Amino acid sequence: FGYLDVVTGIKENAISNVQLFPNPNNGKATLYLKDNYNQASFRLLDVSGKTIMELRDLTAEQYELDLTTQPAGVYYLEVNTNNGTSRLRMVKI
Repeated sequence: FGYLDVVTGIKENAISNVQLFPNPNNGKATLYLKDNYNQASFRLLDVSGKTIMELRDLTAEQYELDLTTQPAGVYYLEVNTNNGTSRLRMVKI
């Protein structure tokens, strides 16, 4: 299940082992990696495709994302795990 965002060209899908909560949010959200998170990585992109944050070789089940210094808007979280790639839309209000 997925679709291509016309603005960014990023195909979105949600792998069941990746969750982002809360969404929408006020600039703080938690990324949950339920399983197979060893050697996982993630990138947070703004709507223009610019990388805002990136972490590689993840070693924990959850990570706090802090966008309080970024403007309100739509962001895209790309998470790579052993199970594949998940692209999630994140909205900061």
